[in-house]
Amino acid sequence: MWRTMIVLLAAAALAAGCGSEAEGRPKKRGEGDTLKARWERWQKYAKTYKASDLFPPLRYPRGSDWLAAHHEPGRTFEEYVKSGPVRLTQERRRIVIQPVGPFTAKQKAMLGAMREHLAVYFQCPVDLFPGVPLPKKGFRRRATGPQYLTKSITDGILLKKLPDDAAVYVGVTCADIYPGPGWNFVFGEAYLHRRVAVQSLARYYPSFWGDRAPKDEETIVLRRALQTLAHETGHAFSLYHCTYFQCNMNGSNSLPESDRRHIHLCPVCLKKLGWNRGFDRKKRYRELLAFYKKHRLAPEAKWMTRRLKEID
Repeated sequence: MWRTMIVLLAAAALAAGCGSEAEGRPKKRGEGDTLKARWERWQKYAKTYKASDLFPPLRYPRGSDWLAAHHEPGRTFEEYVKSGPVRLTQERRRIVIQPVGPFTAKQKAMLGAMREHLAVYFQCPVDLFPGVPLPKKGFRRRATGPQYLTKSITDGILLKKLPDDAAVYVGVTCADIYPGPGWNFVFGEAYLHRRVAVQSLARYYPSFWGDRAPKDEETIVLRRALQTLAHETGHAFSLYHCTYFQCNMNGSNSLPESDRRHIHLCPVCLKKLGWNRGFDRKKRYRELLAFYKKHRLAPEAKWMTRRLKEID
C-alpha cells in the first residue's frame, strides 16, 4: 500500500495521505454524499478562482487514486480561516527540523537543502536540530528491515521535545515508518493541531525497491524530500488535503501519484498559507526560483519563471 497519513483533530483515528496528519476525523459535512457529488462541489468552488493554466484542475479520481479510495470533505479558504489553524506567533516564531536516527554524509547535506527550501516555502525561520536516536520501542521487523510506528516518533519523541518557541516541529528519518496494524508503510504523518509531523526518506530511493539507481537519483530523491516535507509541514499548519487543483497538498496512494503531484501550492492553498503567514507572494516566488536554479531542479525553475511572468 502506497499510503501516508492525515491527522485531523486530537483523537486517535488516522486517515491516510502522502504527507499526513493524525488526529481524528474532519467534520461530517457531506459524510453520506457520493464521490460525484463531492467532486461537483469541489469543481464549483475551484471555478471561483481565476487560475492560469499553470494550475491544472484535479482529475476526476479513479482506480487507486487517493480521492477514489478515501472520503475527503475538502476545506475551503473560508473554512480554513474559521478553523483556528496553527500559526506563527510572537512566542512561536520558527519551524524546527529534527533528524531522527542515522544519516549518511549525503543525506545530512540534503537536510541542509530541505531546511533552506522550507524556510523559503513558508517564509519563516527554520532551524535544523542535532540528531536524536530512533526509539527503542515501537518497531516491527519486515523483509526490508525494521519499520517504526509513526507515533513512536511523533508522540514518543517530538511531542515530548516540542520547543516552546516552535510553531511546527517536524521529524525527518531515514528509517521506514508505518501508522499502525493493517498498513504496509507511510511516507509521513502530521497532526493538524498539535504542531508535530514526521517524514521518512527511506522509500524515495529507487534502490529501496530493488531498482538500479539512475544517474539523477540524488535529484529525484531531493525533489521527493522537498515535496513531502512541505506537504507534511502544511498539514502541521492545519491544511487539509487539497481537493480543488493539482497541488502539493493533494493526497496520494502511491509513489507514482505522489510524483505527479505539483511541488507548488494551488491558488486555494496558497491563499490559505498567505493569509496564515502574511508573506509577499512575489518575494516568495522569486526566492523559490533562486532555490530551484541553485539545486538544478529544472522543471520547478521553469514553472516558477512562467509564474513570475504572469504576475509581474
